[in-house]
Parts: sequence; structure tokens; C-alpha cells
Amino acid sequence: MRKLSRAILKLGAYYLLLTFPVAAHTENISHQSQSAAFSSSHFTITDEGTTQKPDIIFIPGLSEGRDIWANEALRLSSDYHLHMLQINGFAGQKFPHNTSRFFLLPSVVKQLHNYITTRHMHPVLIGHSLGGLIALMLSQQYPQDVSKIIVVDTLPFYGNLYGPQATVENTKKIALATRDNIVHQNPEQAKQAQKQIAQMLALSPAGQQYVLINTQTSDPAIVAQALYEDAQTDLRPQILSNKVKTLVLYAYDPTLYGKTDQKTPAGDYMETIFKAGYKNMPDVTLVRIDNSRHLIMFDQPEAMHKAIEDFLR
Repeated sequence: MRKLSRAILKLGAYYLLLTFPVAAHTENISHQSQSAAFSSSHFTITDEGTTQKPDIIFIPGLSEGRDIWANEALRLSSDYHLHMLQINGFAGQKFPHNTSRFFLLPSVVKQLHNYITTRHMHPVLIGHSLGGLIALMLSQQYPQDVSKIIVVDTLPFYGNLYGPQATVENTKKIALATRDNIVHQNPEQAKQAQKQIAQMLALSPAGQQYVLINTQTSDPAIVAQALYEDAQTDLRPQILSNKVKTLVLYAYDPTLYGKTDQKTPAGDYMETIFKAGYKNMPDVTLVRIDNSRHLIMFDQPEAMHKAIEDFLR
């Protein structure tokens, strides 16, 4: 078990070093326009898909652009009105200099609530990683805002990557250290980590290339702060009261770290903490996506789309 603990700690460290912005390719989706009459200090939203159809808001993860959802959005665009969010400071999108860099996640949640209510919509939220956490936070604070949520490879407490006994308190030091490391690491250090991170986050060459190419266009200070807040947010105590209908997709690849002891593949540990994290949520469906790593939309796009499509019906 000591070897397993070391492997999980390594897993957590790599996820906490995650910085993978993207190059925009959402021009493939029709009817794209900047959402009018709404201003946010923390994100932008484009309107896509088909107006007068049910609303879906796509939320990307840490250092991701809205275009991480491009393929899935294209497949849903004829039947839904899509709202493609991108957080400022990620993937080449500038963060306003006169805006506080602290309490990023609460600000995004509050401003997304305002976006939803000013448009009198009742959308589905679909979020990946950090975007999934934002979807969970909003659905817990403003359950009346949403009809359903879909979270893709998101834990209600990121700290469980360090082990089942992790808490906000006993993981704070490593979260702080990681935040500082991201801000102060030099380009050579970042470059050395990129290939390892890319291989850990995606099985597909396209997904790995996606990570490698797009590690330099996010604001390190924003990435570091968002990641710190992510790691220090524990939604498990509120899960029981969150009655919003929820789909959780999680990646499963037992080959990622091999067997960390003689009995337990690390992939099985990941499955265990996903099931434990959501076990008390009243209306949740968990779907395991086999042969995938964190970037499910690259590794298993068909399986992801089928699960999303089935849930939306």
C-alpha cells in the first residue's frame, strides 16, 4: 500500500501541474457570435448552434479554451442552442488587469448565474475537469438555474488524488507549493514536464499533441490560482443536498501507472474515489469510459457523445 500511496501522490502532482491551453478552431461550428448584452470580468461566451432550441452551456477546464468542446458541440448544434464559455487567462484569452486574481471560482459561478438568469434560460451545463467543478458549484448554489449537469472526469474533491484520507487541511501545503511552483518555474522546467504530462493526460496522439502545443498561452498566475482553488474546494459535504440530475463520466485506464502493488492497479483506485465521491448524490449516474485518460473527448469521443446524447434525451 505504501507503493500505491506514492503512485497516487505522483498522480496528484501531475494533475496539479496541468496546464494545457488550446488553439481556437470553433469556426467549424455554425452561427457563432459573441453573446450580446452581457459583460463578465472572468469569462466570455459565444452563442452557437440553433436558437430557439434547448440551451446547453459548455465549460472548459483548466487552461482550456472553449474549443475543447468543438467536436461535441458540432454534433449537438442542430438540436441545441449552445453557449461556449471560456475563462479569462486561459488559452490566450487575456485576464483584465483591473480584476482581482483571487476567488476566481466563486466569481465565475456568480457571473455564470447572472448570465443564466438575465437570459431566462434553464440550461444543461457540461463541464470538463475544472469546468465540471464549476458546474457542480453552480448547481449546488443555484439549483433552480439548471435542468441537468454533465461533469467529465471531475471529482467533487480534487484532493482525493492524494489518497482517500485527504482533506482540505492536510493537502493545503502541497496545493500552495504547487501554486507557487507554477508561477515561478522557468521555461526549461516547464518543457521537461510537458511530454510526461501529455502522455498522462491522453492516450491518443492528437490529444497528446494538443497538450504539447498549447502549454504556453495561458497566464501562469491565473492557472496557478484556479488550480489552488480547485484543490482546496471540497464539495462532498454538500453532495447530499444537490438534487440536480447529474451525469458523471470518468476515464478508466488501468495501464496508466501499471500495478503499483501486487494487487491494486492505480486505475482501480481512481474508479474507487469517483464512486466514493458521488455515492451520496441523490440523482447521479456514473458512466465509466474505458481505454481513456483525462481528455476523454480525444481518447473516446464516440463513447463520450453516446453517453451525453443518451442523458440529454
